Amino acid sequence: YVGKLKTFRIEDTLSNGLTYDADSYVVYGIDRENQERKKLTNGNEYQFSIESQKLIWTFRNENISQSNTKTHLYDEVEIVYTATLNSLAVVGAENGNDVSLIYSATANQSTQEDPTITVKPNVTPGIFTYAVDLHKYGNSDESNPLKDVTFELQDAEGTPLSVSAQREGMVGEYYIHKSGTDTITTGADGHIF
Repeated sequence: YVGKLKTFRIEDTLSNGLTYDADSYVVYGIDRENQERKKLTNGNEYQFSIESQKLIWTFRNENISQSNTKTHLYDEVEIVYTATLNSLAVVGAENGNDVSLIYSATANQSTQEDPTITVKPNVTPGIFTYAVDLHKYGNSDESNPLKDVTFELQDAEGTPLSVSAQREGMVGEYYIHKSGTDTITTGADGHIF
């Protein structure tokens, strides 16, 4: 049980190809016996912090055992958040996370630091992305590439997809990005990626 630990911390380090969506996380306490799932509060039941690509949720016994938080009653903690692929995402390979649970080795309530144990999951979460090579050419002739042709991609409902250039000033390489404002334009060879 969570409440028997002096302290525990969950660290999730995102790959460089992922950008954490600010304020998107939600932390739940799970009580299996009563089938309850309660939303927990930052600053009350836990502390949230970010160090570069590392997201950190820290739970301490003084928060866990307080009667007003009741975190000590939960069997599990569930954390849900979103992240967005960015221009550093690796295409065709996993953009993985490094997740760790670090907890105190004893339930000792002394003020001294206790040794900690680090556990990693058997399966680590990861995101895959892919590339589509589109070739625009004229007169049904692949040797006649159409340079600087602009167009939009649409989803199945016909809604235009927002895109961002892979690199500033690079024509022909884009990724789908919900806040993207770039226009898709073919490169000198008539391709976009």
